[in-house]
Amino acid sequence: HTGVNLDGKFIEFKNSRVDKYWQKRVQEIQSRRDHCIKGSRKYNKLNKNLIRMKRKYANQLKDFQHKLSKKIIDNTKANTIIIGDLSAKDMSKKKKGKSNHRGTRGLNRSIMNTGTLGRFVRFLTYKAKLIGKRVIEINERDTSKTCCVCGKKHEMPLYKRIIKCDCGNQIDRDINSSINIMSRFLSQNAKWTGYQQFVGNLRKTGLSIKTIHSQEALCES
Repeated sequence: HTGVNLDGKFIEFKNSRVDKYWQKRVQEIQSRRDHCIKGSRKYNKLNKNLIRMKRKYANQLKDFQHKLSKKIIDNTKANTIIIGDLSAKDMSKKKKGKSNHRGTRGLNRSIMNTGTLGRFVRFLTYKAKLIGKRVIEINERDTSKTCCVCGKKHEMPLYKRIIKCDCGNQIDRDINSSINIMSRFLSQNAKWTGYQQFVGNLRKTGLSIKTIHSQEALCES
């Protein structure tokens, strides 16, 4: 996951995929248990191991989310933190008439099985509130598919990590999304000065995003 601030600086957050570590182990124990007679000594032993493994997995994931949310809050100078609000249900939804790529199936399974996206937002929100900051959720639909330079929309299945646009823009999809989310927040809240600052700072990094030329246009977008 990637974030960007008004200074045009990008921050990457590494996701601890503890589900990848535990998934195979849990499936193996569950398969062995299901081949036993329910209620037998071996079944009960394997079932206890399965419960223990699932509990440990859940605790590790929760601990990681607590630490990451605290790190984000402690290292953010701004009083407002903008995040995308795309739901887990939307992220894992299969498009009508299209078969899921195998990488997409794996991501969908991890998203729906963990159910932790909403919990991470809650951790982030209450930790921010404790020190007088706020978290605002912005609709992030199509932000990874829409070129941040010219606004053209692309087909971007999850396995494609780089968006390549006809305008010449080639950029990581997460960076592209973070720019669009910030621009969307600034436009929806008519923050003209902040928008100008954001565009100017990105230009210094060599990235010229699609520019709105007046405060009235910003309010209407």
